[in-house]
Amino acid sequence: MFKGPRLKSAPFAPFGRSFLPEFVLRKAGFVKGNDTPYERNTSTKTTHNEYFKISLDSMFGSPSPKILRLDTLRERFTIANSQKGRGQYIDFSDIKSIKQDSMASSHIIITQNDFKRSIAFSMESPEIALSFVQKLETLVQARKMADKS
Repeated sequence: MFKGPRLKSAPFAPFGRSFLPEFVLRKAGFVKGNDTPYERNTSTKTTHNEYFKISLDSMFGSPSPKILRLDTLRERFTIANSQKGRGQYIDFSDIKSIKQDSMASSHIIITQNDFKRSIAFSMESPEIALSFVQKLETLVQARKMADKS
């Protein structure tokens, strides 16, 4: 006896996928395909993420260990307590500058466009910090180029 579609294949039933805005679909793991407007792709939810162990600086005491999640699909990075946890996020388009501290090469300072705050944290090693800075600068420049055109 047929009991209707499984919820895994139709997470937004009874609505069609075109009913929902694109950012909601992307958040749920749907991506645009060539043949279909949106297809569910569970691999895109996690495989585009990169994780870095950081130590977030604090004005009120000792630095706290956190996980930095670099999310290239949603064009942001998140600083959270765990890999899947919610946390403070910054979009690539909101980043003004990324600096590596000359005194401590594993220390990184990220300044946002609105000058309200900057985020300072330390990474595991200077090599990881350098590769992270280069990668993030490339992604931020690509985002700015896309915004201009």
